[in-house]
Amino acid sequence: MDLMKFLLDRTVAQKEGVTDEEALNRIALLGSLVAQSNALLSLLLVQKLARDEVASQRPPVPPAPPAVPRVAPLTTFEQAAKQVESFGFSAVREELWSRSEPLEVVIAQDPGPFSEAAPGTPVTLVVARLEESKSGEPPILLKGKKLPPPPEPVPVP
Repeated sequence: MDLMKFLLDRTVAQKEGVTDEEALNRIALLGSLVAQSNALLSLLLVQKLARDEVASQRPPVPPAPPAVPRVAPLTTFEQAAKQVESFGFSAVREELWSRSEPLEVVIAQDPGPFSEAAPGTPVTLVVARLEESKSGEPPILLKGKKLPPPPEPVPVP
């Protein structure tokens, strides 16, 4: 084995970013062995091994936060809650009075579909609700709080 080739291969590996002594020696040894039959192939092998070694020592890229699933519109709260929870989020029910939307189905969600959010983030599921009050007017439910129905109009003489 040629000592100069061994040292040259170590230098090439260092230039590629390899810092670990054992890895430098292993790469240089393989390069020197291959060089006995083909010098160009040896150089290419040393560069490839060095790049692979550097790449394997980089910290892994953290996974992206999960995306909120699309559950609105036209899903019952129970179905939507199960789906949201299966993605690692928690489901929060809010009701909204609506005359035009089907009752007891999710008509909106927050955060919206495909938004990235941390696991455990609450996902608000807005459910269409129709409920009569004593005055005959339906109450409006927003953000989980009941608002009284609007006052009766005052007749103008």
